Amino acid sequence: MKFFLLTAGDHYYPSQGTVDWIATFETLEEAEGVVTKATNHLTNHLAVEHYTIYGCRYDWYKIIDLKDWVQS
Repeated sequence: MKFFLLTAGDHYYPSQGTVDWIATFETLEEAEGVVTKATNHLTNHLAVEHYTIYGCRYDWYKIIDLKDWVQS
């Protein structure tokens, strides 16, 4: 069973519902393995981090342990 949910999105365009869901994984290591930190760039003189997941660029990501979510 896949208990680790990877979500990601952009700061300027929050999504409602399940649109930010990317995929589920059996292990935390599997989920972390598909996330690559992209090159930082400057926006308004501030360094901004980006991440690449399956070839798409995102401003943020989060891995949720669904076992913790169900138990709370």
